[in-house]
Amino acid sequence: MYINFYLNDVLVRNQFAVSEIVMKKQKAKIKTEIKLDTNIQIKIDVQAPDAALEYLEKGYDEEKKMQFYKVYFNEED
Repeated sequence: MYINFYLNDVLVRNQFAVSEIVMKKQKAKIKTEIKLDTNIQIKIDVQAPDAALEYLEKGYDEEKKMQFYKVYFNEED
């Protein structure tokens, strides 16, 4: 795994190995299904959890007094 970050304006590149066992345990902790009280379920691909951060937005609608999820996509399968 590669990690790049900046420390005092200097790019630091770091490479390290990740145990398969640890990776499986961490994947199991990732929320892959969101069950809502409106009988709607949102399923997230565990192989691409970062996609949820990039393409799924959570908010609150003041008018309806409810929370919401907004999903961004290009094409529907």
